[in-house]
Amino acid sequence: MLLSILGVALSIGATVALLGVSKGLVGEISEVASGAGSELTVVQRFPEGLTFGYVGTVPGSLVSELRGLPGIAGVSPLLLIPATISREVVFVIYGVPRGSPDLARARVVAGRGLEPGEVRSLLLGQRAAEGMGKRVGDSLTVLGKTLRIVGIYRSGLPLEDGGGIMDLGAARELFGVGDRVSLIRVTVASPRQAGAVRRAIEARFPGVAVLTPDAFARDRLNLEAAVQAAWAVSGIALLLSVLTVANTMATAVLERTREIGILLAVGWSRARIVGLVLGEALVLSAAGGLAGIGVGVGALRALNAVYTLLPFPEEVAGTLLIRAFLLALGVGVLGGLLPALRASRLDPVEALRAL
Repeated sequence: MLLSILGVALSIGATVALLGVSKGLVGEISEVASGAGSELTVVQRFPEGLTFGYVGTVPGSLVSELRGLPGIAGVSPLLLIPATISREVVFVIYGVPRGSPDLARARVVAGRGLEPGEVRSLLLGQRAAEGMGKRVGDSLTVLGKTLRIVGIYRSGLPLEDGGGIMDLGAARELFGVGDRVSLIRVTVASPRQAGAVRRAIEARFPGVAVLTPDAFARDRLNLEAAVQAAWAVSGIALLLSVLTVANTMATAVLERTREIGILLAVGWSRARIVGLVLGEALVLSAAGGLAGIGVGVGALRALNAVYTLLPFPEEVAGTLLIRAFLLALGVGVLGGLLPALRASRLDPVEALRAL
């Protein structure tokens, strides 16, 4: 019995941890792409399925052109500069213009903010600062360029807090990207106009694609594959749990053959016998599910604390925890169903003869 609870706990824990990481990363990238509530993300157009995680760039001149289109309430460009600091550290610089929602979200917790005219100044995320042991006044070399850390910020998004922020113009000049940006966040005047605005932008600018922030994270960055891989691994673990519960309940039915025979002899219906065995399987799987949720959440928090430079989510969505518990109950139903049916079909006379 305890082994079955442990098996369910491990499978549910793996599900919570794997899906927590993959879905959490999708959510974080979606939030970065949405800025302060923008509904659409304008990126370079590629043939479907051929991006392989590459974002591309679009002309910065699109920013002013988009502002003139009807139905658009706000436009905010973002430049992404990915770099490898070391074998273990992948670092992203976010180039943002003054007044960007990213700057409003990034609360400076040490040092100061960016000032006009600074080309080699960097705001460093708190997670990155802790992981690399950097403080205000230190320098950081990114793609051969030495930057001075003028402030430490925290936005609440592990993905952002594991990177750095520079002024958009300074980042363009320093890293030689011309007037290009990685993406443009678009806020529409009314959410009901989002579809019309998307079609208008793609019709006027054939070289761009307009995506929702969630589609940008899942499809353009190919993170949907990570979610599917997490489900696949979890599915294998859950299948093993079903077999474990089925074996446990089958053994329980075998050991209680005489007891079941007595219940049938005194008038218990076969449906009630099914309910009895299934109920025990559900209690077993529920206990394993609750333990597994604790294991999964604990694993995520441990990873978040140890690997500060990786964007592990700080919290797990409540909907994921509810689904994980329902999966545990599903494991109980599937694992207990066959033994329950077998128990209900026992012949009372034969059952009472059993030793």
